[in-house]
Amino acid sequence: MKKLLIFLGLVVLFVLPFSAKAKEVVEPEFATLNVDDSDERGIFIQVSLTMYFEDNKVKAVATNRFALGPTTLYTVVVIYSSETYTEDVEQMTFEGYNSTNDLNMGKSLECSVDYDGPKYWCARVRYKNGGDPWKAEVTGTEYF
Repeated sequence: MKKLLIFLGLVVLFVLPFSAKAKEVVEPEFATLNVDDSDERGIFIQVSLTMYFEDNKVKAVATNRFALGPTTLYTVVVIYSSETYTEDVEQMTFEGYNSTNDLNMGKSLECSVDYDGPKYWCARVRYKNGGDPWKAEVTGTEYF
């Protein structure tokens, strides 16, 4: 057990700072969740985000791929659109969102909006690991 704790400590100190690709988000505008910063914080979280067009809907799915240790993972998935190409979601139009107070490991959260004609689309997931700051990942801009 002691060796395992030492190993996990080394992972946190040396591997995590170089493997995190998500950025801190200062003001999560759709984080209307009942957030408690004293909730459990996992050692390492891996969240993925995909976006696709299906059944006359644009869908975005965030999945908690891996969580090391018990955690409360607040998650918000948002879909945006634009008539013109841009990679900046702040310049796009908000289309819809879905949220949960705890996205468990292996589970997914889907957001879907009705397709109203060809536009540029983008999705963003914002997530908060217990008392950690909000982080975000964004898909590339796609034309559907």
